[in-house]
Amino acid sequence: TARAELELPLFPSIGISAAGFLDAGGIYDLDGRGGTGASAGFGLLWDSPIGALRFDWAFPLDGGKPRFLFSFGGSF
Repeated sequence: TARAELELPLFPSIGISAAGFLDAGGIYDLDGRGGTGASAGFGLLWDSPIGALRFDWAFPLDGGKPRFLFSFGGSF
């Protein structure tokens, strides 16, 4: 897997940032068949009082449907 991201603070006093990213990695279906995939997108990050919140829009580079992603907490 690979990930590149550029984060730009929009409102540092309240912890809101914008991000642009490029992701690539292995993907597998339920039958175990696999391949590779890549997507590019943008998102909003908020370091809220209850933890990190992230709202992303990803666009597959193979022409698939765009996806909205929500995450809570940090990555390890």
